[in-house]
This record gives sequence, C-alpha cells and structure tokens, in this order.
Amino acid sequence: MSRFSDTKFPNANGDLMLEVASRRLEAQLATVDALDTKTGVALAIARGSIVAVGAVVAATPERVRTVGFVLIALTVLTYAAQAIISVRAIKPRTWGVGLEPDEIFELCNDRGVSEQKRAWVVAEGYAKAVTVNKPALDQKASQSRAGLYVLLLQTGLLLTCLLALSYRV
Repeated sequence: MSRFSDTKFPNANGDLMLEVASRRLEAQLATVDALDTKTGVALAIARGSIVAVGAVVAATPERVRTVGFVLIALTVLTYAAQAIISVRAIKPRTWGVGLEPDEIFELCNDRGVSEQKRAWVVAEGYAKAVTVNKPALDQKASQSRAGLYVLLLQTGLLLTCLLALSYRV
C-alpha cells in the first residue's frame, strides 16, 4: 500500500494484469464508439424517411385524407421519439480511462515504487475505469437498441403511409 493505491497487490509481476485491464478498457471504449456510430446512422436514416414522406406529400397533396394525415402524424411522432432516444444515446459522457498522465509520471518518478508495483497500480486504474464505465455503457446500449426498435416502427409506418398515399380513395 502506498499513496498511489490502497490495494495490497500480490507479490508477482503485474504485466499480465496490466495487459488484460488495458485491453478490456480499450475494447469497452471501442464499443462506445461503435454504438455512437450505429446510433448516428439510425438517426440519419430516420431523418431521411421523414424527408421521403414530405416529398410524397408535397407531390400529391390532394391524396392526403384523414387516414393519410394520421399516418403522416404517426410517422413524424415516431421520428421525434427516435431522435430524442438517439440523441440521449450519443450525448457526450465522461468515460473513465485510468490514471491521469501526470499521476503516471509521478508514479514513475517515485524511486520508492518498484516496476512491479507500477504495473499493478496502472492496471488497477484501468480495471477501475472499466467498472466505472459499465453502467453508462449499458445505458448507452439500451438507448441505442430502443432507438433501433423505434426506427423499425417508423419504417413500417412510413411504408404504410406511402402505400396509403399512393392509392386514390
């Protein structure tokens, strides 16, 4: 135990733990990026479908009757829901990344800390970051999944709306 960590580390080389913790954190942050990308693509697709509805309505305003109006309204409402869910999913968050560079610099300059202990302290910082990030990552994944389900609903409504507007009633 030292001022860098209260944990009692095993008397063993910490390189393996450092490698494992580093890779776990790297994979977790890559998952964050992938979820943001997928959610952004879903949001763009949803926006494009609203543009398609607008174009059809503008081209054939005489065909918009009660059923068409209701379907258009439902499609727009599902887009709004999808947009809100997606923006919440991709909103900026503070992610744990381990020790700060100045902490690592200080750790490396402390002659009282062995190389073995340094590896354990840095690995512990990575492991704690993975644990701290998990709830926010789970929430992001859940919101992204919900956004995709709403996009599917919106797509179904869009197709129904386009079919309703293409027939003369």
